Parts: sequence; C-alpha cells; structure tokens
Amino acid sequence: MEIVLGMVLVVSIMILCALIVNGYFLYRNSKNTMFLDSQRSDKESQLVDLYNLLEHAMDEFDKYISDVKAEIQKDKDEISKLKDEILVKFGAALAEGEKPKEDEGVWAEENTSEAVENKPVSANINKAKDLKEIKIKTLHKQGKSIPDIAKELDIGQGEVSLILNFDKNNKKSEER
Repeated sequence: MEIVLGMVLVVSIMILCALIVNGYFLYRNSKNTMFLDSQRSDKESQLVDLYNLLEHAMDEFDKYISDVKAEIQKDKDEISKLKDEILVKFGAALAEGEKPKEDEGVWAEENTSEAVENKPVSANINKAKDLKEIKIKTLHKQGKSIPDIAKELDIGQGEVSLILNFDKNNKKSEER
C-alpha cells in the first residue's frame, strides 16, 4: 500500500508541477497579450488621429478648390466685361472702317462697369443691341457668311441679314 501511496504522491507531484508550469505559461501569455492589446490600442488611436487629420486636410483642400473656382469665375466675368467694353469701344470704329483714336483708352472712366450698372435698363439694352450689331458687322468684315455668323452668335439668319442690309442701306443713303 505504501507503494501505491508513493505512486499517488509522485503522480500528484507531477500533476502539480505540470499545473504550475502551465500556469506560468498562461501568465506569460496573458502578459504578452496585454502588451499586444496596449500596442494595438495605441496604433488604433494613431490611425484615428491620422484619419481625422486627413479629413481636415481634405476639407481645407475642398474649400481652397471652391475658392479658386470662384476666383476663376470672377476673372472670367471680368474678362468678359472687358471684352464687351473693347468691342463697344473699338468695334464701332472697325465696323465703320475708321481707326480708333490713340488717346482713347478702354479704361476710361465712362466705360467702367459701375457706369454701365448705374445707367437705366433701357440704356443697357440699347448697348446690348449695339454690341450685337457690332459683332455681326465685325464678323461679316472678317469674311464670315451669314449662316456662320448666325450660328456663332446663336441668333437667326434673318436677323443677321436684316442688320447687314440695314447697314448697307444706311451707307448708301449717307453717300447721296
């Protein structure tokens, strides 16, 4: 019986040793797991910070793009106004076959957009009509056909013909 008891004691000691070794490995593994969890948490917070930073940068970039687009549109509008002023100022002289005077600048006080905006609506409408006539006459002098002029200015061929014929009749009556 002593042998059995000795064997049970030896087996119990071996099981106890195995449990201690197993506990040690579990403890070490859990310590590594906590360390890895801590590192993962740090990396996750860094990723969230980076994501927020990128979102902020994208918002700033979108704002910059919209500002640049608005500025480009403003510049396009200003160029269009200046082009119209040039056509009004020099187009009439070209349509009449005269040379523009050297001392008359496009930037004269009376040709600014504020002066145009302060005029009555009927004056602006007349200016638009005059501008269209100037464009038609200028394109015709450049050798463009009536259909080409109508297409380019997005108006009817009859209107182009009428303006050109009216201009011819005015020149004939002035010659008499």
